[in-house]
Amino acid sequence: VMGFAPAKLAPIIDRAVAAGVHMPVVNGNTGEFYALTTDEACTMVAEVAALIAEGLTNGQLAERLFISPKTASVHVSNILAKLGLSTRAEIAAWEIRRRLPTGS
Repeated sequence: VMGFAPAKLAPIIDRAVAAGVHMPVVNGNTGEFYALTTDEACTMVAEVAALIAEGLTNGQLAERLFISPKTASVHVSNILAKLGLSTRAEIAAWEIRRRLPTGS
């Protein structure tokens, strides 16, 4: 399955925001969106994504979150899969876009 290019994700995210999704997640493979819940796993996704957007490496993530570098790597891999993305840069772009006020 071919993933959506990041430029193609923007209108999908806009649709999600317009539909009232507070924290939209778009699967880059399907174009579907859903809302992250506030459970512990999703909190970790949001926290790791925010730290990736700050430019932290897996080692730095591990130090900041008091986890092993391997666990940090697994979190990053899980986020990539969950969002249907391929790179840390795409996670950072998703996180920055997620923080923008509605209508930006």
